[in-house]
Amino acid sequence: MLRLVNCPRFGRQPTLQKFRKSVGHLSLRTKTASFVIFTFARASSETNIPQRLTDRPGRYRAGQPELLELIHWGRKLAEEHVAYFSNLDGSPDLSHLSKELDWLVTDCIEEIEGTEPGEVTQNLTELVRDKKIRCVLLRWSLKEIKTVWTRRIHDRVPLQYLTNTAHWRDIVVTVSSSVLIPRPETELLIEFAKAALSRNIHHHSCDVPSIGGPWLDLGTGSGVLAISLAQELHVPQTCRHTVYAVDCSTKAIQLAKYNALRNGVHDSIEFLTGSWFEPIDQSLRFAGILTNPPYIPTEVMASLQAEVQLHEPYLALDGGSGSGTYHLAVICAQLEKFLTPGGFFGVETHGFEQSQFVFDLLTRTEAFYEIRQREDYSGEKRFVTAFRKQ
Repeated sequence: MLRLVNCPRFGRQPTLQKFRKSVGHLSLRTKTASFVIFTFARASSETNIPQRLTDRPGRYRAGQPELLELIHWGRKLAEEHVAYFSNLDGSPDLSHLSKELDWLVTDCIEEIEGTEPGEVTQNLTELVRDKKIRCVLLRWSLKEIKTVWTRRIHDRVPLQYLTNTAHWRDIVVTVSSSVLIPRPETELLIEFAKAALSRNIHHHSCDVPSIGGPWLDLGTGSGVLAISLAQELHVPQTCRHTVYAVDCSTKAIQLAKYNALRNGVHDSIEFLTGSWFEPIDQSLRFAGILTNPPYIPTEVMASLQAEVQLHEPYLALDGGSGSGTYHLAVICAQLEKFLTPGGFFGVETHGFEQSQFVFDLLTRTEAFYEIRQREDYSGEKRFVTAFRKQ
């Protein structure tokens, strides 16, 4: 038998080694991994954290004809209802829903019988159609999968909330309706931060001040930014914690702590509950601050696609009336105080107008240099980055 590797979304396919590092269920049969999963399960039950679909044991066998019928049924259901989805608010089209169905079925599979090692990265539907999959062990029954997919189509519940699983960069996190589903464009904040740290290491001079100290994730949500910072930036251990993560939602902090535990970085992150800089020790200075705050104008909230408007947390979306820049202004007003000289700042915004707003705010302080508006994957100027002057 061959255990299927669950690849992250949006086309990324990291190595098996990375998945063994971040996804506990890959080695359920070993004593060590069984203990780890037991620990995660206990932590989950004690804190009311939902169980990821990918953590459930396989219990139901299904053959190739049953899988093919399931996929055909799921696509037909999507095709019948997608005509009622708006094409003006970013709602998913049939092609995207077909991918989601593949992701759902893939995450439901714990084991595949009769599959060669090189075939697990192929499209699941192709494997089923070509009869390269004879039998699988499913985490949910076929009936349960159909029930979940019906909720996805009829009620427009995001797939990540239905499976309590989100794939982001090369990590996997637990999500619920208490936190936003991490978006692929937010990954760029980590790339900008890595570039800033690399520049500091390789091009240190009088003109490029040293960046030392912990990093801060404001509005951590599910914790993906803080977790990625702790894993990939290799911040020097100059203090007890390499990363601080703040959120005003106790449920979000609870979930982020659990995700940090699952990804092996819980000892590197200090989680604080409160509004922006409020819960932070006034003596702390940070080498870098990243944030993806609420930035949707209040008046725009009602026009968002159903998946966002009906199911994602309002508190994490609403940026205030008018331009939606209320939280952006609050954060920018205190940056100079909490960033160490040479410290890096990266923020995600709603787009060009808001990024220009942040650019102008930082410019007027005369406390920052190399202030830049940065593009997302689609070419929209969505981010602003800057360094604090000496």
